[in-house]
Amino acid sequence: MPNHVHGIIMLMGAASGAPTDRAASGAPTLGRVVRAFKSVSAITANEALGRSGQPFWQRNYYEHVIRDEEELNVVRRYVRENPLRWSDDPDNPANL
Repeated sequence: MPNHVHGIIMLMGAASGAPTDRAASGAPTLGRVVRAFKSVSAITANEALGRSGQPFWQRNYYEHVIRDEEELNVVRRYVRENPLRWSDDPDNPANL
């Protein structure tokens, strides 16, 4: 979509499958992954646009925990088909 990004991020646990304290261990957390993505992409986009220090992303993000294969397939289909709904998006400039 031109005005937002969808993605599926898998954060794997310990090899034993035991729960881990990701934040304390320095392991990637969802927040760290999103923060890094937003930082690097904003710097790159602002450089491409010939500006610096300009906000590029909204402040927060929406998350949803996918708990099983069936739900994963539903989310994958939603992400794949989402661009087909751009013409109906209220933020599409053609709809303003």
